[in-house]
Amino acid sequence: MDSKGDDVLSNPGDAPEEDPTHDQDQEGDGERKKAEADDDGTVDLILLEIQALRDGRRSLLQFMHPFYIACRQLQPSKANNRSLRAKVQELMEKVKSTEAREEELQQAVKALDKTNTRLEMELAGFRSQIDRHLEIQGEHDAAVEAMARHLKVSWAVAVVASAVAVAVYLRKVKQRESGARELRILECSLIRILAATLFS
Repeated sequence: MDSKGDDVLSNPGDAPEEDPTHDQDQEGDGERKKAEADDDGTVDLILLEIQALRDGRRSLLQFMHPFYIACRQLQPSKANNRSLRAKVQELMEKVKSTEAREEELQQAVKALDKTNTRLEMELAGFRSQIDRHLEIQGEHDAAVEAMARHLKVSWAVAVVASAVAVAVYLRKVKQRESGARELRILECSLIRILAATLFS
């Protein structure tokens, strides 16, 4: 065996020819086997991962199911909440409008108070003027009344003086027969005039 190997080594030309395709086939078979083994392991791992993901998804769905039911039950509550929010917003707008209206009314009341105070002051001034006018009018009426009394007295004095003058004149003409009658008529007229003047 050693001599044959030595002969082969000493005479390379005598050595059997190697088949290159044989080595390539062996390498290809090994790689295919290795690839098949790798592929089988990878696929199994992937399948296991997929199964794990499915199991996790199923567990997650089971875990999320109560929350899903609760969310479905909360849908009407959300609608009610939106309705309540809208109502609250509307009420807030009404409150703001009411506050603005109340502020306007307060300003109007203040303006009315100022106007009322001014009118009361003007009314007090008018009353004072009326009182002064009445006082002046009373003084004027008193003066007019005094003047009227003075005129009556003067008129009475004038009438008396006229009556005396007429009486004196008629006495002078009393001697005539017609003079006595005229004297009586004139005396009666003077008495009526004097009485009307004094008691008017």
